[in-house]
Amino acid sequence: METQEKPTITIDDKSYIIEELSEGARYCIAQIQDLQQQTQAARARVDQLEMSNRGFMEALRREIDAMENPAPEGELADKVV
Repeated sequence: METQEKPTITIDDKSYIIEELSEGARYCIAQIQDLQQQTQAARARVDQLEMSNRGFMEALRREIDAMENPAPEGELADKVV
């Protein structure tokens, strides 16, 4: 029968078995894990916002270009909707 290793955490080059830590220590670990997940989600959101910003900057450039260089009569200009 295979034995599973118990989850550990390493702090300052020393490993600890999580289930053997105090309730307060386990609470801190849970909070750290949650904060790491929130940080990852926040980074993803920043990436989305930066991409959106670049998209709107490109749309603005097209709008200004269309204003400064109108399409000849009879041709359809690209419109941002």
